[in-house]
Amino acid sequence: MPVTIQHRRASQLFGPDCVFGIVDWKGFLGNLDGNYATVTGTLEEVATPFGTGIQVAAANSYVQFDWTSLAPLLNNERSVFAKFYLPNVGALYGLAGWGANPNNNASFVYNDSGQYGAGLANDADAGGSLSAGWFTIGWSNAGINGGANMVYGQGIPEANGTNAVAAITTYTAFRIFNFAHANFPCPVGTIAQEVLVFNRVLSAAEILQLHNKGIGAA
Repeated sequence: MPVTIQHRRASQLFGPDCVFGIVDWKGFLGNLDGNYATVTGTLEEVATPFGTGIQVAAANSYVQFDWTSLAPLLNNERSVFAKFYLPNVGALYGLAGWGANPNNNASFVYNDSGQYGAGLANDADAGGSLSAGWFTIGWSNAGINGGANMVYGQGIPEANGTNAVAAITTYTAFRIFNFAHANFPCPVGTIAQEVLVFNRVLSAAEILQLHNKGIGAA
């Protein structure tokens, strides 16, 4: 079934607290306007064990969503859950994020030299290690303009920190395969299968349930 304004389907799939969600990318590249999205570089739809993913096919490629046309979050609790395939680790990769500069007022999840985390690029709460291949990463922020971050890898809580993550109320750009900044592109061969954003903190049990729902069969 082609993707048509996936964030509207998200609330049907994951409840009203899910304000943005893509779990299958079939037809996405043919309907960018319908998804409030633009692509820089070259992405391609690819078959995965979980359906249709979207893959980086050329260096410095990413997809950007007009966040204000989707569902701008308030300055409050929020969570991100994502499922990616990384062909290799060993550099700073921006998996998903908001904001114009990741070193100042940005919130995102990322993979850094085999470790993953969430927070500001220069002051992130790091999680455990990642190997190349399929993985899920989750992040919840329980505070207002920062506060307690919880980072999850493969459904397991890995880090509990307090590094500030600013509100994303005013940010118009949400990118996958890069932050809203040009310095941290994902390598060619990176695949996004699932990206979900919630307007509340997900519990550890909910993160584990999302992980088991998607990765367990791979």
